[in-house]
Amino acid sequence: MAIYHLSVSVVSRSTGRSAVAAAAYRAGACLRDERTGLVHDYTRRGGVLSAEVIAPPGCVALDRQRLWQAAEAAERRRDARTAREVRIALPHELDAEACRDLARQYAQWVAERYRTAVDVAVHAPDRAGDQRNRHAHLLLPTREVGADGELGAKLRVLDDRVSGPAEIEAMRAAWEEVANRALELAGASARIDRRSLVEQGITDRPPSWHRGPGATALERRGVRTEIEERWQDQVALYEARTLLAQRRVSEAELARLRAEAAAVEAAIVEEQLQEIERQAEAVRRAGLLRRAQEIRAAAQRAEEELREAARAEQAARRWRTRAAEIAADAQRDLTRLRARGWLVKLLRRGEIRRAEEGLREARAEARMARERWEERAQWRERAAEDAERAQRDLRALEAAEAAEAAERRQRPSPGEEPGPAPSPDPPGWEIRF
Repeated sequence: MAIYHLSVSVVSRSTGRSAVAAAAYRAGACLRDERTGLVHDYTRRGGVLSAEVIAPPGCVALDRQRLWQAAEAAERRRDARTAREVRIALPHELDAEACRDLARQYAQWVAERYRTAVDVAVHAPDRAGDQRNRHAHLLLPTREVGADGELGAKLRVLDDRVSGPAEIEAMRAAWEEVANRALELAGASARIDRRSLVEQGITDRPPSWHRGPGATALERRGVRTEIEERWQDQVALYEARTLLAQRRVSEAELARLRAEAAAVEAAIVEEQLQEIERQAEAVRRAGLLRRAQEIRAAAQRAEEELREAARAEQAARRWRTRAAEIAADAQRDLTRLRARGWLVKLLRRGEIRRAEEGLREARAEARMARERWEERAQWRERAAEDAERAQRDLRALEAAEAAEAAERRQRPSPGEEPGPAPSPDPPGWEIRF
């Protein structure tokens, strides 16, 4: 995984450092400091893959000895800053040649932007360290370089409190762009990002900690340094924060699941209530339908009783007429016999007795016919009362159903569009009286 590292530092006389010595060490060369008279020989130093001086555009070629002698000679103060160093970590996904080209490209960008020379040296990983730690040192004077190779005005833009941080950020952004372009051309999927892990949204690993060459050398000898202790403290703090963040995420997820469960439970309860209401409505409608059927059956029975009462009345009228005819016939026969003087003979023969019996029978039948007619009249009155009561019940039922349909239209149930109230009577039913 490619990592992003770019740091900027200064070479200052106040700390006892020399730009000539720094250039000799990083380039693995032998340089003489004319100001102090010291010779800095690092020709036997290993691990230097390449070292060259990049001049700004339009400038003559520069010599390392001449460049850094001029940088030391241009500064007069005892605490002057004689050079500025930019350290970059080269992607281990690139080979040595690609790393040298990448460091050269970035050095050319720095030289063009600040109009100064850049002494760039590419170093191989230390034999006792991480073999992926291929890096480069860019050493540049604190002054501009003219077309003739002479040092000019001071580079105040990097020292200013306002423009300095912006320029450092521009250098970091340029290094990210140049390195990612080289990785893309090499066909590597890795990319570097100058943003912090928090800004990138990465929470599954702690940020790296730059120990520096001194602390790294001590740790290789088994000496535990304060930097390592602080690193361990940072790792422990990160792990604690990670566990706390995971706990918060888990609690938030648990709260979300509980809320979803409550919502699902409420939806289930609401659905059950709606189902119960639908069942109650179905039961109520079934009861209304049965009641309507009972009322219709009662009305039909009342009609049958009315028709039966009418038939009984007609039969009673026929019986009454027949009894009157029989009584009239008997009376005529008796009158005729008496008129003819045959009464004695009839008495002897018992015809008068039979005629009287016939008259009694006729009277009895007439009485029975009258009783039946009166009974049929009572049946007719009761049937009329039942029919009238059935009509009242039916009208009350229809009024209740109409009122209920109007109420449903005014207040529709949630989630349902109001519609016409269904008729409680099956199609084709009709009550007639």
